[in-house]
Amino acid sequence: MASRQLSRAQMGRPLANLLLIAVSFTGTVLAYPDTFQSAIRAMSGETQPFIAPTASLRSTKLLPLDEYVRVAAASVPGGIVRELRPPSRGRSVVSVAMWAPGDIRPKGGTVVLLYPSSAKVLSVERSAGFVELANAIHKTELGGLPAKIPWSLLGLAPLFLFVSGLQIWWNQRTAALRSKRKARAEELSPATLVHK
Repeated sequence: MASRQLSRAQMGRPLANLLLIAVSFTGTVLAYPDTFQSAIRAMSGETQPFIAPTASLRSTKLLPLDEYVRVAAASVPGGIVRELRPPSRGRSVVSVAMWAPGDIRPKGGTVVLLYPSSAKVLSVERSAGFVELANAIHKTELGGLPAKIPWSLLGLAPLFLFVSGLQIWWNQRTAALRSKRKARAEELSPATLVHK
C-alpha cells in the first residue's frame, strides 16, 4: 500500500511542476506584455500600435463619460465596454477597455484610445492572442469557478512538493544512519570479536 501511494506522489510531482512552470511563464508574459506583443507582431509582420502622445492635462477639457463610451462602442462593432480610464499622470488620452467578438478573456483584449477634448478615436488596439491567452490562464478567467478552485489549490503545490521532498530526504537519511549503526553494531558484537 505504501509503495502504491509513493508512486502516486511521484507521478503528481511532475504534473505539479509542469503547472507551476505554466503559472511562472504566464506571469512573465504579464510582467512584460509590451515585449511579448512586440515580438509576436514582429514575427507575424503586423504593424506596431499607435503610441499616444504625452502632454499636459491642464488645458484639456473632458467630455461626459457617456460620450467616450458611445464613440468607443461605435469603433468596435459588437464590442462591450468593460472599463474607462480618463487621462491621468503621464497619459494624455482616454483609454476604453472593451470585449470584442473573438477576444479570449471575458474582460476583453481590445483598447480604444480617444482624444479627451473631442472623443476622436486615436487607435483601436487588440492585444496579441498569445498574451491574452496567457493573461486568461494566469488569472483563471477561463472556466469560471470550476477552474478557479483547482487553480487555487495549485498554489499549495510548492508546499506539498517541499514537504514530500523533505520526507523523502528524511527517510533516506534515517535509513542510511540505521544501516551504519547496524554495520557498526555487527562489527562490535561479541560473535564477531571472537572470530577475529
